[in-house]
Amino acid sequence: MIQVGYIKNIDFKMIKEERREYDKDYYKKNSEKRKAVAKAWIVENREKYESQKKLYRKNNIKKIKASQKSYRENNPKKVYDSLKEWRNNNPEKYESQRTKYYEKNKKKICDHTKGYYANNKENIRAKVRDYRTKNVEKVREQGRAYGKVYYEKYKDSSKAKQKIYRKTEKFRISVKNSQHRRRTKMEVTDITTEYLLELKSKTSHCEICGKKLKDNIHLDHIIPLNVGGLHIKSNVRYVHAKCNLQRPKNGSDIIQFRLL
Repeated sequence: MIQVGYIKNIDFKMIKEERREYDKDYYKKNSEKRKAVAKAWIVENREKYESQKKLYRKNNIKKIKASQKSYRENNPKKVYDSLKEWRNNNPEKYESQRTKYYEKNKKKICDHTKGYYANNKENIRAKVRDYRTKNVEKVREQGRAYGKVYYEKYKDSSKAKQKIYRKTEKFRISVKNSQHRRRTKMEVTDITTEYLLELKSKTSHCEICGKKLKDNIHLDHIIPLNVGGLHIKSNVRYVHAKCNLQRPKNGSDIIQFRLL
């Protein structure tokens, strides 16, 4: 004998729209119960669930991606907090997935990063400068820590590179720049090694005697550092070493000229 069951309070003659509304209302009222039943079924039928899930995703990939995109756009804070919590709770899993994704999409990531940097170069540099100005000590500590790790990892090759680099003009100018900055006790200056290299290449004649510059040249501070001059772009120039050494140490030649 076959028993025909029925579901209380459901009229199977309902039109589709009414049935849909009824289902929504029922799901809302019994959401916790439904979740518990669904979880129990998944635990008991894990393989079946995974196969159905893969099949559904394969057949509805566009629909799923559109839905996920819409959810992220409408709930950015919720998504960010959820991801942050997951990363904090699963650091090892996060790092392994991140490494796998990077290895798989290395070229794509590099191209995207280069494109973003090219389109936002000034904005990125301004942010970096601002961060370094506000976190001088922190940046120094991070630099030292990174330098130690890098040196241990590439000890042999880094020594060879350092020997070559120390013979370059860029290194000599960089050292001089650092020395001048320390003498003035300036933590931040607008002068960079690149600026000094460019200034040197553009300066063809000594600004003191007016003769053509040759090999033996000095970076001169118009108002000397020992009388309060600053190591900034508007106070530096390239001159003959002889002309620089013959200048009064107190900068009286420039100061008297400006007073006149």
